[in-house]
Amino acid sequence: YHQVIAFLTLGKPESLKALERDVRAWFDKDSEVQFSIDTAPFDIGEHLVLNWDDWYLRFYFEMHADVEKQAQDVALRLAGGRPNQEAIATCKRRIRIVGSDETQPDHITQHIIATEFLQQLPGSVIFYPEKDELLKNRNLS
Repeated sequence: YHQVIAFLTLGKPESLKALERDVRAWFDKDSEVQFSIDTAPFDIGEHLVLNWDDWYLRFYFEMHADVEKQAQDVALRLAGGRPNQEAIATCKRRIRIVGSDETQPDHITQHIIATEFLQQLPGSVIFYPEKDELLKNRNLS
């Protein structure tokens, strides 16, 4: 499963409901996507699901101790010396996107669109857990 995380160092979105509204607007031109709120087995709380027939993206809006712990670790190891290192280290919210299968090339466009959604959020810092790296974007100086 492919994951991408956005640490939210500023403002919005502030809830799963706000995230759903923003994601629906971002994907509004995709007539094949279906939206739902779900609780999968072993998950904590609800999350937003975007479905395309046999494939999905799950959007988790998270605020718990693991968020702070991971943000501190990422800030220490990967954001050292950057102007926003402290903002990352004190982050208490994140959006985590999990795709059903990264090996399906038919859905790479949806991955890109989802990552672009995260990038456009003010103050977002994009982290790829599998690669253990931060995405170089306008949010990192």
